[in-house]
Amino acid sequence: MFRAMAYHLYNNMGSHMQVRRQALNWLERNMDILTAFAAQGEGHFSATEYLANMSQPGEWGDEIMLMAIAGAYSISIMV
Repeated sequence: MFRAMAYHLYNNMGSHMQVRRQALNWLERNMDILTAFAAQGEGHFSATEYLANMSQPGEWGDEIMLMAIAGAYSISIMV
């Protein structure tokens, strides 16, 4: 997902880590949105753990990260 969005935004899949970082920065600035979507309880990540996991290269993106990319770049994404 990050490579596809990097290709769309920068015409360069190699910019995928920049897309990931921008999305993570947006989520950090909008923690209320992340906590609203994050499941709570045993077997689920806290918001902080989620951000730590998503910062790792190779971690697959999900609907929360897709929303964060849209927010970070002020774009609409249709799936």
